[in-house]
Amino acid sequence: MRQLGKGHSVIFFAPGEVDRRIRSLSPNGMASEDRIRVVDVLRWAMYETCEDLRHHLPFWAQQGLDHNKRFAADKDYCATGDLEVLRNAWLQRESRYVLCRATRRAESRNK
Repeated sequence: MRQLGKGHSVIFFAPGEVDRRIRSLSPNGMASEDRIRVVDVLRWAMYETCEDLRHHLPFWAQQGLDHNKRFAADKDYCATGDLEVLRNAWLQRESRYVLCRATRRAESRNK
């Protein structure tokens, strides 16, 4: 890409939905017959990247919290040998519910 503009060029192809989105993000508005420039494509790419980050940030934050919780549980397990510490750290609420129900069923069958 360093040689871009020195005898080289780039052509962007996009579906109609992306074309409309690029045009809608133009600060001065853009008619459908206006030519889309590189700056328009870059603006759209940066906007979409920011939107994706904004959308996924809560998930990444939760992953970080889960990692921290599991890391601490591993440390506690190594110190105490208590398997319940690991179980509580690794199981999410939904999986705990399913596991508890399955455990109760298995226990009731063994009685």
